[in-house]
Amino acid sequence: MENHFTAIEREKIFSLSQFSLYETSEDAEEARRYLFDVRKIDEKVIKEFNIGYVPVRVPDKRISGKVIFPIFDCHNNLVAISTRDFRNISKNRGHWHESFNKKHHVYGWSQAIDSVKKSNEIIVVEGQFDVMAMHSHGYTNCIGILGSHLSIFHALLLVRYANSIIFMFDNDEAGRKAYSESINVLGKIGLLYDKTISFFSVDLGAYKDPDELLKCSSREDMEMHIVSSQNRKQQNERKQWSTNVSDLSID
Repeated sequence: MENHFTAIEREKIFSLSQFSLYETSEDAEEARRYLFDVRKIDEKVIKEFNIGYVPVRVPDKRISGKVIFPIFDCHNNLVAISTRDFRNISKNRGHWHESFNKKHHVYGWSQAIDSVKKSNEIIVVEGQFDVMAMHSHGYTNCIGILGSHLSIFHALLLVRYANSIIFMFDNDEAGRKAYSESINVLGKIGLLYDKTISFFSVDLGAYKDPDELLKCSSREDMEMHIVSSQNRKQQNERKQWSTNVSDLSID
């Protein structure tokens, strides 16, 4: 099975799948229930992110019966198709996507860039559903790095438009490792101690990811987690500054 489509095939899937999501078939209705009722994504966000669905009657196993997530570059060019098999999540992790360089792309950039410019702040999460859940709850300055960690390309793109970066990776060992590796990337390009750039990681508490927090709780609870994590980062920085000053001695 090939891991990519031709540009013409990709554009055709992108266009037709958005219409197929709203057809009257039973399986398309099932896909809508999954997106709107199970995942609780706002319909306006579904349309803004050009989410689609390929009916089960389509013979291509890569996309048949799957929700379609188009992946665009920062210039809004379609570069890949990503899918979610919501009926068989336990069998195959629930997704398939074309091969593409994750280090050079983020999810939701064109949908977030205006809010990022206005706020000078950007929220970085991992997956597509995390991004759409955040946008559904008003966090329209949120983008996703597609399950990877921050790359040098990502970092330079983010700080070009924002002076505050909020990391909200999954609340597991892989997510903590992704944050640690992201900090290393910021250090490599000289941003770790740049006082014009602020960054911190959000502690999600009992929730596994941003999507789950918003689905099971509320925007107010999310805001509380963000503020408390920011305050903790500032307190730690003040303690470190105080320690460094106390270590100074004049001979």
